[in-house]
Amino acid sequence: MMGQRVDPDRYGFLRLPEGGFGRDIGGRWWVRPPSANMVRLNGHEVEEHPGGAITVRPSIEVAERGAAFRLENGRWRRL
Repeated sequence: MMGQRVDPDRYGFLRLPEGGFGRDIGGRWWVRPPSANMVRLNGHEVEEHPGGAITVRPSIEVAERGAAFRLENGRWRRL
């Protein structure tokens, strides 16, 4: 699934669609993996690419889904 970069709205809220990623007004990165809730990327390395896509290391574990995802150059992959 290809992700979508999202900026905070005019009120400062970051509303991520499924697969979305972005920074809040404090500069913190958030993602919304496929079929999951928003997750703040504490302890993750985020590499920005031209065009706004990101790569996240290490992989993102989603407890409520019992799954792990990799976000590479804006594309989600389930592990």
